[in-house]
Amino acid sequence: MDILLAGAMIGGLGGLLRAVIGLGKSLAAKRKIRWPYFFVTVVIAIIIGLILGALTSVSRPIAFLAGYGGTDVLEGIGKVIKVIPVEIK
Repeated sequence: MDILLAGAMIGGLGGLLRAVIGLGKSLAAKRKIRWPYFFVTVVIAIIIGLILGALTSVSRPIAFLAGYGGTDVLEGIGKVIKVIPVEIK
């Protein structure tokens, strides 16, 4: 059980690092930061990292990369999917 917990924590750190790097890019580009969106994204990134890290807890570097990469993949999917507003009458 300790191996799963360690993998989850390391994966969570990978997800958190990905979120912080995204924040750094936005700050460097002088874009307006939507803080509520950022914090929700950080929480989701950590959750994804926890799950992927636990699944790949055999190796700490792999768990870290799984957390980082899983968040990166989710962000890419989010950019591809367009949200269509729905009007309820």
